[in-house]
Amino acid sequence: MKKSSTLEKLRLFNRELVEDLFCSPNEYLSRIGARISLPENLNEQAALAEIEIALGVKYAEYGQPHPAFKHFAKAEAIYASIPQEKWDPWWLALMYSRYGIAYDDVLDFEQALFHHVRALDIHRRLADEAYIVRDLLNIGYIYLQMGAGDDAISYLKQASLQPDKYSHIATSAYAYLGNAYELLHEYEQAKEYYYRAFNISPNFMKQIAFLSMAAYCCIALNEIDEAERLLDTAQSLQMEQENPFYVRLYLALSQTKLAIVRGQYALAWSACERVLAEAVAIGDVQAQGDILLEQAHTLFAQGRYEACRVQLSALLEMNLPFRRRLSANQLLLDVYAATEQWQQAYELQQGINKLKLFTQSRLRVMQQLIDSRRHEIALKEKNEELAASSHEKDELLRIVAHDLRNPLTAAMTTLGVLIMYPDRFPPDELQRRQTQVADSLYAMEDIILQLTSLSEVDSEASPIHFEAVEIWELVDSVISENIVSANQKQQQLMAGELTRTNVYGNHSWLKQILSNLVSNAIKYSPEGATTTISGAIAPGGKSFRLTVEDEGLGLSPQDLDSMFVKYHKLSAKPTGNETSTGLGLYIVKALLDKMEGSVTAESDGKGLGSIFSVILPLAEV
Repeated sequence: MKKSSTLEKLRLFNRELVEDLFCSPNEYLSRIGARISLPENLNEQAALAEIEIALGVKYAEYGQPHPAFKHFAKAEAIYASIPQEKWDPWWLALMYSRYGIAYDDVLDFEQALFHHVRALDIHRRLADEAYIVRDLLNIGYIYLQMGAGDDAISYLKQASLQPDKYSHIATSAYAYLGNAYELLHEYEQAKEYYYRAFNISPNFMKQIAFLSMAAYCCIALNEIDEAERLLDTAQSLQMEQENPFYVRLYLALSQTKLAIVRGQYALAWSACERVLAEAVAIGDVQAQGDILLEQAHTLFAQGRYEACRVQLSALLEMNLPFRRRLSANQLLLDVYAATEQWQQAYELQQGINKLKLFTQSRLRVMQQLIDSRRHEIALKEKNEELAASSHEKDELLRIVAHDLRNPLTAAMTTLGVLIMYPDRFPPDELQRRQTQVADSLYAMEDIILQLTSLSEVDSEASPIHFEAVEIWELVDSVISENIVSANQKQQQLMAGELTRTNVYGNHSWLKQILSNLVSNAIKYSPEGATTTISGAIAPGGKSFRLTVEDEGLGLSPQDLDSMFVKYHKLSAKPTGNETSTGLGLYIVKALLDKMEGSVTAESDGKGLGSIFSVILPLAEV
């Protein structure tokens, strides 16, 4: 039999691919393309939006921001064309997070910050702790790039609170905290966090980088012997294996700083030259800025002030983050002071003050925009929630009015005839008509029961009592209650192979779940069909698989995709003209979700029957 939902399997596969960090954009396209032909064979818009998001994520993670922007924009356009309840918040948050990374790559830190905050808000609503700490890390990093050391420290400390559980996040958070304290010239604190990053990182390459950063702080603190020891250790680690560019960069910058302190200016210059060529070759502008700044420090230490000024002027023409521009301006201020160019020094100091004020003002405006956007989103969500609630109530009233009308009319008509002509009918005809009235009343009772269950399912405050429930007793009870309905349609209702054991759940909910599935099987099966309830302990020994198999009208692909959606009615019609509210299967899934169970459906198609499988946790012995 076909599995419950080809579309759902595709969406799960897509999520697996997007979470695979080693899956490149081209590999993603190849693997997802093997499942579908984009986009013609995919009609479900939400799934198509998720594929566009996944492509954007891959491009963002592989340092290609502009293709990422293009695919994210397509996803947003698709989302704008479909109801919001079809949006998956997990995918939406992922898109905002990678939007932030892409904007960071193009140095648009305001947009990066804005999107990372949006991702954080969604992940907090989802209570997704793993992604929350990532968002806190990303926000802290963006504040660091914007030169807001105190704000960066606030977020980064939150991101580093669980080093045992999220060691890779804490490692990065410690390193960025070191950067932030360096920005504030608090080198002792910076060194301490670099040591923490070194101690919890299992990565040799990162350890070299963290030792190099700590050595840099030691030099600033005039702890030259400690700096030499750290750099010797880093150098010995580097010799053990081939290291990526960023490791060689941090080591070279620290070696340059130490060489300047020792007065070994040629060594300092050559250390920078080795990595500068690589930075230019790979187009890493920020690395080039770091290296050129250290070369400027070398020139300043040599007393070559004019050459230093020229170097800094060229550096300030580059597209660099605020914190690097600030460092370059501070060194240029030292150049003017050393050459007694007091007017230029005064003007530059004024410019630095204005730059700081502008950045602070920009941060305040950004925070106001974020707060305003949060309020706007919250208000919009509340309005949409109220509108959806109102629409649902209207839909519910329509369903109640429609579905109660037929059995009520039938009962009233039959009772009217019996009251008006009490002596006209022979005993067998009288019994038949009385049975019709009873059937109509039972149908109305079933509708009311479904509505009552719907209220219980949708209520978050419903008290739940879990207990051990004996499977044999449960199945026997449901068969007893539904056997009359089966007999009326000349159908068989029976228990198949059934393992005796206890499951863990709410007894009344479990009974309703099984009863809903059995009554559906009877309702959509022809005369002479058989419905079988079977069950066994699932592989792994921790759960129980209960199945309801029928010989009914079967399920279409559209049914398999939407059958557990509230108010969705199956494409087939009940074989005995029974009523259908479109709530039974929704209630089954909702109740199972509350009990940490699950339900799936299989069918080979129209007229070929169906199998519903319920997975329940076993009760502890």
